[in-house]
Amino acid sequence: MGDGAPTAILLGGLDDWTLDWRWPQQKLSKITRTCSVDRAGLGFSDPGPMPRDAAATVSDLYQALKSSHMQGPFILVGHSLGGLELRLFAYEHPQMVSGLLLIDPGIEHTTDRLGTPKAVRDKQLAFNRACLAKARAGQIVAGEIAPGETDPCVDAFPPQWPAEQKQLLLQISAQPSRFETWISQSDNMNGRSSDEVETARRKLGSIPLIILSRGGEDRFSAARNNDDQARLYAIWTGAHEDEARDSTRGEHRIVEGSGHWIYAARPDAVVRAFQEVVNAARASGNRPASN
Repeated sequence: MGDGAPTAILLGGLDDWTLDWRWPQQKLSKITRTCSVDRAGLGFSDPGPMPRDAAATVSDLYQALKSSHMQGPFILVGHSLGGLELRLFAYEHPQMVSGLLLIDPGIEHTTDRLGTPKAVRDKQLAFNRACLAKARAGQIVAGEIAPGETDPCVDAFPPQWPAEQKQLLLQISAQPSRFETWISQSDNMNGRSSDEVETARRKLGSIPLIILSRGGEDRFSAARNNDDQARLYAIWTGAHEDEARDSTRGEHRIVEGSGHWIYAARPDAVVRAFQEVVNAARASGNRPASN
């Protein structure tokens, strides 16, 4: 969507696909050309070979950009897991990156650092596997919540949407590859993917970089009291502060009044940061970052 250079590549969180970017992309595309990405196995993308770790996503994206008609270097915009993966892309291919905007990005070894209880991780994995079994059997109903669960495998669609649209979206959202990808990404996020980012980490020269963190009122599921909340929040935002130092032009900002999905709660902060990254990239002549 949109026109102008540099082109921005948008990559969402663990289970997100292009549909999740539909509102923020409309705003960002008024600033420059944008392209939202479906990982292999999600949305309109075919499944990819396992495991689905950060290296697999980066390899797919690199090949896609090299074979496309789009001209780089690119602005990379990543939310949650997408932020972690796009950091790996920038470390491995800095010559293809003219700027980075990371929106409450995932941090290396998240569950270990935040102390997420094993019972919580096991419950999420069991939910994902149950959804996969339903998907393989063609039994997923949008909005249906199984006994003992709090969420559906596929969210209900707005009632005003046309029946044909809802049917197509259910077909996309209930494909088995979605849950296979989800499970593999979750399995690898805290270990293999984190190790890949740590190993590849390097300085990014003067690439424009802005990292946005959720506001302090957001809750972490691993916390049991206010002291835990403050401690976990300090770990989360401290990691983002550290990541911002990868570039000599790195900035870390806390966006109050927002949770993890900053672009939904505070789109103004995301648009402003995006405009700054684009302006900085344009002012530098859209040149590749130095090694």
